[in-house]
Amino acid sequence: MDSMSDSGEHLIQKLSSYEDFFVISQRIKKTYDKMWTDVRKEYELTQNEIIVLLLLKNNPDLDTSADIAEYCSLSRSLVCKSVEELMKNGYLLVKTDRKDRRYQHLILTSNADKVLSKLQQMRERLWSIQKEGITEEEMDAFYLVLLKMRRNLEKVKNIKERGVCD
Repeated sequence: MDSMSDSGEHLIQKLSSYEDFFVISQRIKKTYDKMWTDVRKEYELTQNEIIVLLLLKNNPDLDTSADIAEYCSLSRSLVCKSVEELMKNGYLLVKTDRKDRRYQHLILTSNADKVLSKLQQMRERLWSIQKEGITEEEMDAFYLVLLKMRRNLEKVKNIKERGVCD
């Protein structure tokens, strides 16, 4: 085998352990959080406020606090606090649903455009760095695996909620 294959085989063996997967995931999360430091300071945003802004920008169908809490695995109270701050700073508006007044849809304002432009550029830069040397086919396979893992975690969550699992 060539050195690339040896290296690839070794990596696959390493990633097969939960600990390595967890460590790599944590490293990605830590890098992701750190990259926003300057923007957080410049715009006086929290990490959760950045998450809310980016999620609303990139997923317009997930436009309620409940959607964001569910999708990002954040507490509703934390999301509500972030939404309140973003509204106070003029980045978000709330529109009550016409069919069901219990739902409030979150709408990005034009005031959010400048910060979102910076956030999107930074996110794209990090994503490009992470994808270096990875083919489109490998990324597609990776994404499918992540989706399957997410679905599996939902099963665990549902079982725990019913009290079947500790």
